[in-house]
Amino acid sequence: LAGQAMDPVNEYGTAATTIRAFYTALHDGQGEIASGLVVPEKRIIPAFIPTNLTRFYGGLAKPIQLIGIEQTNATTYSVRYTYSTSSKVCNGEAIVTTAEHEARHYIHGIKALNGC
Repeated sequence: LAGQAMDPVNEYGTAATTIRAFYTALHDGQGEIASGLVVPEKRIIPAFIPTNLTRFYGGLAKPIQLIGIEQTNATTYSVRYTYSTSSKVCNGEAIVTTAEHEARHYIHGIKALNGC
């Protein structure tokens, strides 16, 4: 699968399902759900605090929309998405790292590549 875009059927049971659920929660302005998909030790970082996620993503002019997930190695995925604020349109790309804890996949980190 490395280097190929994943579809929802093939990604079932992989960390990509967690990534998809995370971006769906952001789309819906559900910071509590999104934060719960992040490794527990990082939920206190401002970027992953539920109220901060809800405030930013819930207030977008056009909600974040996941465009694609591509697995790059066992724990790393390239993610493309788009959203709009009141002043700009973002066509974003990020590297999402994942971790497994107690047989569940979590997001370990997100590195935005183009400022979005």
